[in-house]
Amino acid sequence: MSLTLKKQTNIALSFFLIAALVGLFLRFLFIANVAVNFKYLLHTHSHVALMGWVYLAMLVLINKCFFKPNKNQKHYRYIFTFTCICVIGMLLSFPFQGYAAISITFSTLFLFASYWFYWFFIKYTPLEKKQLQAYRILKYALIYMLISSIGPWAVGGVMATLGPQSVWYRIAIYFYLHFQYNAWIILGLIGLFIYILENRHVVIKQKELRYFLLLFNAGLILTVFLSILFTEPHSIFYGLSIIGGALQLISLYYLGKAIPDLKTSPRSIFSPLEFTVLQWSLVLLVVKFMMQFFAGFAGVATLINAYKNLTIGFLHWTFLGVISLSLFVLLSHFKLIRLTNKSVYFYAVGFVLTEALIFWRPFTFIFDIDLAIPQFTLLFIASLLLVCAILILMLMQFKKARQKDV
Repeated sequence: MSLTLKKQTNIALSFFLIAALVGLFLRFLFIANVAVNFKYLLHTHSHVALMGWVYLAMLVLINKCFFKPNKNQKHYRYIFTFTCICVIGMLLSFPFQGYAAISITFSTLFLFASYWFYWFFIKYTPLEKKQLQAYRILKYALIYMLISSIGPWAVGGVMATLGPQSVWYRIAIYFYLHFQYNAWIILGLIGLFIYILENRHVVIKQKELRYFLLLFNAGLILTVFLSILFTEPHSIFYGLSIIGGALQLISLYYLGKAIPDLKTSPRSIFSPLEFTVLQWSLVLLVVKFMMQFFAGFAGVATLINAYKNLTIGFLHWTFLGVISLSLFVLLSHFKLIRLTNKSVYFYAVGFVLTEALIFWRPFTFIFDIDLAIPQFTLLFIASLLLVCAILILMLMQFKKARQKDV
């Protein structure tokens, strides 16, 4: 039985559902006393969500866009299968031991799997595809994916020498997350969107796109310093972070200028529901870059360091909002999932409520608001809505299972 792209998408969605269920259970632990290791489950949740859902979905989309269905697919399926084994290994080991021999082994193998895919992409992308602007963007994105892996390698060295309490441990983790959330995935999604436009013969202005990449890349490097602001470094690092955030905001302007028919062409390419979700993804992306810009100011950085929920809220904003919504649109566009009004409604309500509740607690302290709410119970209910949305997507997949595969 061949592992078609629809089946691969179902696997990625299954990992998303598992990650959401683990996240729901983590919310439940705040309202009930259950004897489990919270930290171990948190590691499971984050690894399966990022590597099982986002990474595998990105692989499926890149394969769909850049490789022919009957060429090099056997090699690609080896990469996909090996990556799935790595994710399953992490899923079955992190809940019971956290960072230990087995989980570290599978995490390390996953890094090698990502290197393998980068090599595959560079080597086997057809020559005509390499002429596309989208290829250029995806190549940058995958290079940043490789750079992000420096973080996990550094974590091992820090734990063996300085220990997990060292500031270098947090810096290594933040370094990895920065180049994952802010570089490889975001730039990869933009590249896939540009590919769809190019495939529909929408003219992309090369000069403006070069400005976008120049400003985005420069801003990305400078915003690395956001990862060290919790150490209260010299004021120059705050300044560099602010400049980096400003450059990335400006880069979005040039990205819009690079697509002259931005207001009309996507509307004719995507379905009405896809277009609506895409618009919200763009709004969330702009807000995300605004958050990064303001995070460079000393006063805001101090608040972020003092209130962990601000960081958690930002990560969820990026993962559940910008990234996952964009993946829904792209997968739906290529007929790999069926996006429905009901699934989008449940997901949107769950996302808005979880973000509001996560940010609520630090805001009550910051602005001295004396208004108690059952935050943890409401967070559990909001997270349940997200699980329901993913379940609906999965059920729609099963409903169409007998139809012809990709």
